[in-house]
Amino acid sequence: MKCRIYLAALILILGACTTTNYDPYVAATRNQLATRSYQTRDFPDVDYQQLMQAMVSTLQDYHFRFREVNTDLGIITASQNTRSAGLTELTIIVKNRGSNQLAVRINMITGPKAKNEPEIYQKFFAAVRKQLHYQGSI
Repeated sequence: MKCRIYLAALILILGACTTTNYDPYVAATRNQLATRSYQTRDFPDVDYQQLMQAMVSTLQDYHFRFREVNTDLGIITASQNTRSAGLTELTIIVKNRGSNQLAVRINMITGPKAKNEPEIYQKFFAAVRKQLHYQGSI
């Protein structure tokens, strides 16, 4: 009987000593990098004002309401409330990246009924490229 108790205690102690390779900081960083990769697009050889106008036009096409459009800082904030998705708020930041390249990052917060998936960003960036094409920027 004592032998079984000692054996059970030994198993519990050795089980507690096992380590895993899971690092929550590394997992969170990988998740953030993956999210940032589909939130950001580079636009080479595009005029800054034309890109800002394409963003505004695309948001209007998707029926967003603007809170702020600051072309000096390259910031657009807008929101949309739909029955199917709930409230969606987004912030767009446009930055210079090099001499002839602009980077656009979209941070989107969606309501509990909608999922924040890469396809949403891909669809939006495709619509922006269409707007730029219509403007003759691309």
